[in-house]
Amino acid sequence: MNPVRRGFAGIGLPGIWAVLVCMTLPACGGNADAPASAAKKADDSSTKVVPADAGSATAASAESATAPLPATVASPPPAPPPSGPPAGAPIPVAAEKPAGKSLGTGTLSYPDDFQIELLVDRILGRNPPFDDWAAAAVSRREADEFTDRERLLAEARKPFEAMFAATADIGVLRLRLRSQFSQYDADRKIYYLTAFSPGNTLTFRSGKYSGEQVTLQLDNLSQAQAWPMEPAAAQALLKRHPGRTVSLDVTVDLTGAQMRSSGPQLNGRIRTFDIHGNDQLITTREL
Repeated sequence: MNPVRRGFAGIGLPGIWAVLVCMTLPACGGNADAPASAAKKADDSSTKVVPADAGSATAASAESATAPLPATVASPPPAPPPSGPPAGAPIPVAAEKPAGKSLGTGTLSYPDDFQIELLVDRILGRNPPFDDWAAAAVSRREADEFTDRERLLAEARKPFEAMFAATADIGVLRLRLRSQFSQYDADRKIYYLTAFSPGNTLTFRSGKYSGEQVTLQLDNLSQAQAWPMEPAAAQALLKRHPGRTVSLDVTVDLTGAQMRSSGPQLNGRIRTFDIHGNDQLITTREL
């Protein structure tokens, strides 16, 4: 007979149950944690052994898995749109310069006083009184009740408007002046042109602007005044022109305009001038 069966046969069925219960209780020397220990051993027996390097990698992987996530790096802001027009787009054209803001490059040659006054109006940004001038011109005409006054006024305005339009883009003047040359300065070997004496101004008054005249102030008169030449040439010049009178053809670069208590003032610099005597060119000077 099996020894186990033989052992349990002598104690009967109640005794067998008592033995089994006692084996599971700590008080009887039993191990209540036996099932848990068995489970743990089963888990340990299933763990694989890995090489040292692989173990380090595994540890690092485990550590990185439990480490906090790094802060999210913000994406760089989008590049600003280009400031210029897109490729292939037409280039914008600058607006026309308003009157009174800058001087042009055109030349007004040998203007009369009225043209100078209109030029100053344009440089200063003033509107000429076309209606007043047109009304004054129409009032001098014979008219009756059948005369179309509005048509006459419109026609009378046109010449004034055309003259004003001719001053557009003007920044250079050509002027004719008369001058005397002084007694010869033998020490400095020069004559002096009286038209260019420092402090001199040119004045223009047409009568179209009541009580107003335009003055032209030239900034480099002292430089233009001296007319150098050797004594022999100076003596020959005086023999040809005993009256000491010459004419000057002057090119002036305008530099601006301003209002004075006496009226508008133009400013400019002499660029070059020709000296004529007896309708013949004597010399040209550039400054």
